[in-house]
Amino acid sequence: MYAISSEELYSETQLLFNQKKYLKVLEKVDAYDKSEALSLRPLFLKGLSLIKIGRLDEAEIIFKQLTVEFPSNPEPFNNLAYVYFQKGDLKKVRETLEDALAANDSYRIIFENLGILFSRLASEAYKKAIQNEISVEDTLTKLSLVLRISNFEEREKILASQEKTNNLGTEIEHNEPETAENNLSPIVPDDFYQIVKGWASAWETKNVDDYISYYTATFRGSSKNRKEWESVRTSRINGPKSIDILIQNFSIVSKTNSEAIVRFQQNYKSNLIDSKGTKTLIFRKVDKEWLIHKELFTK
Repeated sequence: MYAISSEELYSETQLLFNQKKYLKVLEKVDAYDKSEALSLRPLFLKGLSLIKIGRLDEAEIIFKQLTVEFPSNPEPFNNLAYVYFQKGDLKKVRETLEDALAANDSYRIIFENLGILFSRLASEAYKKAIQNEISVEDTLTKLSLVLRISNFEEREKILASQEKTNNLGTEIEHNEPETAENNLSPIVPDDFYQIVKGWASAWETKNVDDYISYYTATFRGSSKNRKEWESVRTSRINGPKSIDILIQNFSIVSKTNSEAIVRFQQNYKSNLIDSKGTKTLIFRKVDKEWLIHKELFTK
């Protein structure tokens, strides 16, 4: 048993981790006095150490636990997605990275990893399409593993830099001339902008049925089920006497033939409330139609 605090344990295990003594990290964390709950960072280092020595099943358990206990931190979600990526479960990778966006939709590494995932999905689709008639070399980059939990100041820097520029190299600003390089799928930036404008118009004009039609059939937001979500949205749309929505700084963050992420500044104003913030919409292509699969809003 260790008569030290959880944070003191973190300092000791961080040093061991930096020295690549991963088994020592596990010994330290496992021997800790369980009468005091472990904080995020020592457990995070335990999960990282398990990944480093190839014990992915155990790492998965640790990072799953951390996503439940610390849902506002995107790093455990990212590293859980990393584990799934190593196991080849791309569906779970996508779901987990989308959960990471819900925790922090300005965390740069999440968008980088989504871009890598979309590239892998496109590669898998290509291989399937040609039915292995030729050899396709898999040279795609692996997902990035987060090695530290960001503190508040670091996150503020991330948010500030994200506003100035997108480091993925794939962001397409609205009104940018279309080029062959940007034309990754039949839909172009202006088309996405018009979809979002139509969605906002349905909201403004209180056309609930039209508004709901912009979402996938499984979308439920933060509600328990689809029926509850539709009920909540209907109430919030019909409640105000008037609604005005202004969309600014529209951009496409990432796009493949089946999924896309768009971001913009949303200014909402009604006779009841005035709200401004960043809206992120994750679209999924369903029967040749782009529908909202995830929706995130941060002030």
